[in-house]
Amino acid sequence: MTVRKVAVQFQAGFSAACTTMKVPATDEPGSWNVGQDDIEWDDTYELQSVELEQPCQCTAMQLTFEDFTDFYGRVTIYRLEVWGKEE
Repeated sequence: MTVRKVAVQFQAGFSAACTTMKVPATDEPGSWNVGQDDIEWDDTYELQSVELEQPCQCTAMQLTFEDFTDFYGRVTIYRLEVWGKEE
């Protein structure tokens, strides 16, 4: 699948300000390459989407949420969408 867009809906007050997306490395199982760094989100309940700078071809992905808006580092995700095209 070629991933082109990621959309997230957080609970307001429990969102992440920043995300790093990683995709599997093709040559080494269990290792990850950065697909896109520093995806920024607003602290809102609305569905937010980000078009990737460079579409990534992958079968799996890892999203690392950083810089939490909640004092205790909690994140509540109501909806997560990955948009792309199957090859």
